[in-house]
Amino acid sequence: MTVTSEPQNVTDQKILMVHAFMLICFINKQVTSGQLALVESYAKGLPEFQGRDFQEYYHAAKQVARQARGNLEDAISALSLIEDKGLRFKTFLCCLELAHCDEAPTPAHKAALESMMRVLNINEVHSKAMTEITQLKFANVIQQ
Repeated sequence: MTVTSEPQNVTDQKILMVHAFMLICFINKQVTSGQLALVESYAKGLPEFQGRDFQEYYHAAKQVARQARGNLEDAISALSLIEDKGLRFKTFLCCLELAHCDEAPTPAHKAALESMMRVLNINEVHSKAMTEITQLKFANVIQQ
């Protein structure tokens, strides 16, 4: 999974983050250039990807997805290789946000997020707090 000159372990974890983003965004539909642009712009807003060539991470993440051979649970279990606790939490939170981008998360999103929560070792308390904050962030409510 070599992408950059940073330590391989760090690079691999970032590739898995992009893999997770792709799983959430593409879970209900075919990959379109617009969806890919969403994942890319979202990732580039994170410090882990600033100044980096996103396309390299994307192509490496596609390889991870191919290894799962269409099995969603296998694709999600690859995320267990994210060792850094901060990156695990950030990956889960980002996936929550991406699931809310277009509309309310679908049942497929919710099932994938539940599996990601387990694989990334996010406890119920943290998951609930992140979910509530994400729902508030994307709520279509204007207070006057």
